[in-house]
Amino acid sequence: LIDEEHEQARVLLALLVSIIFLSLEIWVQPFRRIADNWLAHVSNLALVLVYLAILVFKVCDGDSEACDEFGFSAEGIFSFFVLFGMSLLLLHVLFALAYLMFKGATTTPALCVVSTKSPPVLGRPKEVRFHLFVSHVWKTGQDQTHTLVRQLQRMLPGIHIWLDVVNLESIGKLEEAVADAAVVLCFLSSGYFASRNCRREIYAALGNNKPIVGVIEADKDKGGATVQELRDEYRRSAANAPDIPATEDVLARIFEQEPVLWLRGHDYQVVSLKEIALRVLKHLPYYISNPSELDRGLKLKGELSSFRFPRL
Repeated sequence: LIDEEHEQARVLLALLVSIIFLSLEIWVQPFRRIADNWLAHVSNLALVLVYLAILVFKVCDGDSEACDEFGFSAEGIFSFFVLFGMSLLLLHVLFALAYLMFKGATTTPALCVVSTKSPPVLGRPKEVRFHLFVSHVWKTGQDQTHTLVRQLQRMLPGIHIWLDVVNLESIGKLEEAVADAAVVLCFLSSGYFASRNCRREIYAALGNNKPIVGVIEADKDKGGATVQELRDEYRRSAANAPDIPATEDVLARIFEQEPVLWLRGHDYQVVSLKEIALRVLKHLPYYISNPSELDRGLKLKGELSSFRFPRL
């Protein structure tokens, strides 16, 4: 677009484009993880500074008087930018190392099947797009389910999970969304059964004969409730709702298996996540045909398995 005779104009255009791109990147925040966004910001800021340095060199090379007017002496400008460039490079390297250390300390390793020592087979039924639909009430379950989904996606790379804040197009399409998943996870917290939309999701799961995995928040300070309190809450809420399945039939399906207790603290939470993942996998096509492969459970890569000494 700009010929070689106008080198300063070319550098100036590159600088302007870099500044605009950096501004848009800061505004949009394109990556989900904060660390990834910061790494991109630092990289693009370095590019802006490089173009700025090149522009100053071009100006000083073409007009030394203009360079002096801007406060740069011809003798010291090269040393200045060499020192500045080395400092910027060192800062970039330190940031990258800190990011890698942070990533290594916080990222949960992927799961593998103990019996096969390989990653789980995540094939889903052909008629659905999602492995898992997550049902929760915003008031007392939103933060927990967001953590749950993020961690499951790290532990089971390739799993497709439906979550309202990401996938919901219209509140009127909840039933369609439930039908489009292989398994339904109900995050049971105070107010869950009082929510009309949560009950819609449950009825859709029952109507489509979807497997249900229950996860319960037991911490009262975090919106938790006991199983009995949740049962009573559903009975009160369902009493005023016509044309629904029998109350005790609904409760029998939801609590057919004891809900997984949602735990906090990294090591304890991993236990909850492994149990949730195991229950989801049991309802996927491959493990319906090969259930014995999951008999020994799941483990994180690098995690020690249980060992039994042989009898003498």
